[in-house]
Amino acid sequence: MKQIFTSLFLLFSISLQAQNRVVINNDGFIVISSGAFLVVDNANTNAIVTTGTGGNILSEAENNRVKWNIGTNTGAYTVPFTSKAHVKIPLTTSLITTGTGTGHILFSTYTDNDAADSWNNLDYMPSVVNNMRGGKGLINNSPYVVDRFWIIDEESYTAQPTANITFGYDLTNEVTVAGNSLSGGDLVAQYYEESVNQWVNPASGADNLAQTRVEGANHNGVGDHNASNIFYKVWTLTGKFNILPVELLDFVGTAKEGYNLLEWRTVSELTNDYFELQRSVDAVDWQVISKVNGQGTSTQTTSYKGLDKELNHDMYYYRLKQVDFDGKFTYTKTISLENLSNSSKVGLTLVYPNPATEYINLSYYSPSIDEVQLSIMDVQGRKVKVFTFNLEKGQSMTRLNLQGLAKGYYFIKIVSQTGFYQIQKPFIKN
Repeated sequence: MKQIFTSLFLLFSISLQAQNRVVINNDGFIVISSGAFLVVDNANTNAIVTTGTGGNILSEAENNRVKWNIGTNTGAYTVPFTSKAHVKIPLTTSLITTGTGTGHILFSTYTDNDAADSWNNLDYMPSVVNNMRGGKGLINNSPYVVDRFWIIDEESYTAQPTANITFGYDLTNEVTVAGNSLSGGDLVAQYYEESVNQWVNPASGADNLAQTRVEGANHNGVGDHNASNIFYKVWTLTGKFNILPVELLDFVGTAKEGYNLLEWRTVSELTNDYFELQRSVDAVDWQVISKVNGQGTSTQTTSYKGLDKELNHDMYYYRLKQVDFDGKFTYTKTISLENLSNSSKVGLTLVYPNPATEYINLSYYSPSIDEVQLSIMDVQGRKVKVFTFNLEKGQSMTRLNLQGLAKGYYFIKIVSQTGFYQIQKPFIKN
């Protein structure tokens, strides 16, 4: 066995045997830090063994890794990880089919290291992850995620192996803790798909509360959007009723002459029965204008659309109601569209993203070339930003810079040279 450590503490008994095996006896510890590797050259499943009262390997950073040169072997490979609270959380990767090539697998696991708000996984996401959004509409789903990530990364395989994984978890210190809304027995495993920047659905594995572990999570490319890479790197555990993937990728509308076009896409769906496309003239009272069947459970990107042809008002608001087979439902964000049937008006047809951060996109319809003044107003009616620009004839788009604008609720209005006053459109600045 080769060893590369910047920090290694041996407590109790650890034996480095002639067969390139690590034997950790009677609660001995190996602590890996500062981006070091523990390299295991023995490809057999018993290359890391715990005896007596067990053993412990502490990683506690994304790049503090066990590098196991498994090659083309199969079987159950267990890394005896331990949490910061010295609770055993072994990770077992059961390779079902072999990889091709002289590859190895890197293992690490970690939780929050700044001792503040460990429930908030946004503070310590792995380097390839850019969101903790939830499938039920939460921007930050961290209260429904255990306070830990696992990295299981293959390297040097020309074709990746497939596996089932069992995750041990620290129930007291990382699941049922302040800030979380989780309970043991309801956890499932999920992985992050870098190609689409999403936590992928469906979740897998069964929570064995008696053993404090989620067993048999599927690592066989289920939900794959990129067939050339089926061995996903980043994993965590979530509450099965508040899963991580963003099922709805987008929901947008386009005002046309005589009708409004509504379009939406899902990255994945879980027991999705149908969508209701709803509209309103005041964003208070809603009516269903169409019902569109969902895909049930799907891991493929699906596109949907609906039309609204009965336009009698100047402004319409739209939203989706997504309904599961068990009757549970959620609503999407609300979008607004101008009725362009009266082509003598300048129309502000779309405002996105909403909520906005650094910028906001505005889509217009204009019957002619026109100079307009656009104002961003706060809730007290005060102008906080003013823009003047020319509109082209027909449909066009403008991006406004929101830097320097405080977080809050705002309205957009337009005044054209012809004196037309645009109905105010609201948006939120995050």
